[in-house]
Amino acid sequence: MKYMKLGSKPDTFYTEEAVRSVMSDVPADLIILVNNTKYLLHKFPLLLKCGLLQRLWSDTGNNETGQSIPIALHDIPGGEEAFELCAKFCYGISINLSAHNFVPAISAAKFLRMTESVAKGNFTAKLESFFESCILQGWKDSIVTLQTVWRQSGWSDEHRIVQPCLNSVIEKILVHHSQVAWSYTYTRPGYPKKQQRTSAPKDWWTEDVSELHLDLFRSIISTVRSTKKLPAGLIGEALHVYACKHLPSLQEIREHVQSSSARTDHTLSQHRRALESIVSMIPTEPGSVSGSFLFRLLKVANYVGVSPSVKAELVRRSGRQMDEATADDLIVPSPTDPQSHDIGTVEAVLENFLVQFRRQEENERMMVSMAKVGKTFDSYLQTIARDVALPVSKFIQLAESLPEIARQEHDQLYQAINSYLEEHPEMSKADRKKLCRLIDCRKLSPETRADAIANEYMPLRAIVKLLFFEQERISGASSSKAAYAIPSGNEILSAGVAQGDRKKTREEPEGRHRPKETPSPSEAKKVKDRNEKTSGIGGKHKTISLHPQPAFIIMACQSFNMQSTLARQVVDAKFSISYRRKVILSRGSALCSVIQESSTAAAVTEVKKEETVAKESPQKPRKPPAKSLPEMMEEEVIPALKKTLEAQEDISDIDISFQDKKLEGSFLKNNGVPYSFWAFFPDGVLTGPKGFSLSSYGSGVSTVEPFLIDERRIAGKQVVFWVRKRLAAQGIIPV
Repeated sequence: MKYMKLGSKPDTFYTEEAVRSVMSDVPADLIILVNNTKYLLHKFPLLLKCGLLQRLWSDTGNNETGQSIPIALHDIPGGEEAFELCAKFCYGISINLSAHNFVPAISAAKFLRMTESVAKGNFTAKLESFFESCILQGWKDSIVTLQTVWRQSGWSDEHRIVQPCLNSVIEKILVHHSQVAWSYTYTRPGYPKKQQRTSAPKDWWTEDVSELHLDLFRSIISTVRSTKKLPAGLIGEALHVYACKHLPSLQEIREHVQSSSARTDHTLSQHRRALESIVSMIPTEPGSVSGSFLFRLLKVANYVGVSPSVKAELVRRSGRQMDEATADDLIVPSPTDPQSHDIGTVEAVLENFLVQFRRQEENERMMVSMAKVGKTFDSYLQTIARDVALPVSKFIQLAESLPEIARQEHDQLYQAINSYLEEHPEMSKADRKKLCRLIDCRKLSPETRADAIANEYMPLRAIVKLLFFEQERISGASSSKAAYAIPSGNEILSAGVAQGDRKKTREEPEGRHRPKETPSPSEAKKVKDRNEKTSGIGGKHKTISLHPQPAFIIMACQSFNMQSTLARQVVDAKFSISYRRKVILSRGSALCSVIQESSTAAAVTEVKKEETVAKESPQKPRKPPAKSLPEMMEEEVIPALKKTLEAQEDISDIDISFQDKKLEGSFLKNNGVPYSFWAFFPDGVLTGPKGFSLSSYGSGVSTVEPFLIDERRIAGKQVVFWVRKRLAAQGIIPV
């Protein structure tokens, strides 16, 4: 930084009882009042160089007593400090000028009219020479001068100082960083300070410029951008540095939210104005600022309350760069409660990201970004799952907002759901089932699947489904046609007992014990006999040979769920834990029997039929149907289905046909919605695997669910019954 020394005499100013005087043999004959300070000076040196004092003295003159009348200079720019610099110059006392005191000095000198017309070599001319030759040539000098000008706003000639300094700063910013030879401020971590540097960093100017007032900073950035000589990334870095200095941190936001006294209107107004200006200056080029920086601005915007247009712009930009964000970036606190999360803002950001993905020409490029967002979003779900005030419906809505293609694996999604279950133990059974339906067992790693099977918070149906998929994985690894191993009674027993014990713990308040209740002798005997018979069935058949069909596994889970009535009756009757274990074991054995015999209705609903199945000798090979499958469809199934649909007043345009081993039907509801359904018979016979799918609005085949009919009395009417059942389940025809 440059300095200029004027005068050679020692400083003889002194203070006595709030009065500033000059040591001299000549008595003071000029009284100057500046604000709260009184100066006793001499007319000769001051009137010689100050045109304003000459005029004021001639107007006042001396009074009749010969005493001087004080001259008030309360409105002098720079106050006492600036006036004293001018007075010392008049006395020839040594003064040091720099960028720090240049603005007060020149503003006071011009106010006092210390010009060349009053005296040659006056103070104003020397200050202007110092400004041109020193301040405008230095980087730090120009920055400091701009800072002092803004602190002394209101001076009439400030534009004559501001604009040249701005031009000097902009000119140096546009110089190539390898040619920077002046000092600058750079405190970024990781940058070598003591080592010999060949050139300055590209963003060497950002920290010094960020110290300026917002209006000056905006003027510099706008001019630099208009030249198009600097990359957009450098402009973005300057905005980032300015935001770090002038916007509140996340910790400060949390403290302000908790302390209403710190949240003043003036502070919020300053932050709001700074944020809106920063957003307006962000370059349009992609990647000019980081995704994390955009999310930080979004959090501050949520706190200070920016205009809707500014927030919408931030949401749009954040969505475009969501693949750069981390899970912490997505944590947007509520502006009123720092402990809760603003989920709506994150949903809006995700929707803006997905807009890019829906553009067909960008799909390939977006796949990598989509996978990154999927992992980040599931980590975000793990964090917000700990919010006890978050409704399960909102959590499910958030989890479903991410397309399935973004989740290559479901391990993180499972962890998020598990965290939600742990934090919300009071959830209903129905909500638990809805939540766990989000998990695709096929996308869980073996380690996570094993953890889920042993998880006490998972619904029993989900655990059984996981067991089947685990067996399917093991079987598929050994042979493509290997037998499916059905979970043993002990596996289902352990899952069921854990569920029962957990429910008992939730039902019984801490410190209280329910009285042990035992069933009546007749009930106990019935259950004992039933367990012995069904366990015999389950024990004989641990595995069965089936073609690998994932749909068959889902069918088994559905069959198992149909037995849940028995378990609920046992729990509601408040049976003892040991007695419930027997019942659950019976359920496990019955499940094995159901799968082995491929009969849902006979094995699930009535225990009496289970005994009949257990006593029966091995069945003889079934005879093939008397009619071929196409004949049965044309003669029995299609006419019956048409008759059913034609009986509905709100259904028209019915078309049903059978070809390529599938029964395909379509019709139109009066509300204008077209429906289609398919029944698949891959092996071309009723005794093989079968699947069913239903869709609307002309879409193709969606989820294919299996269906099972009683193959001991196989007939076309059973297919008709199944299709009617599925249409009724969707509310298309009456139940």
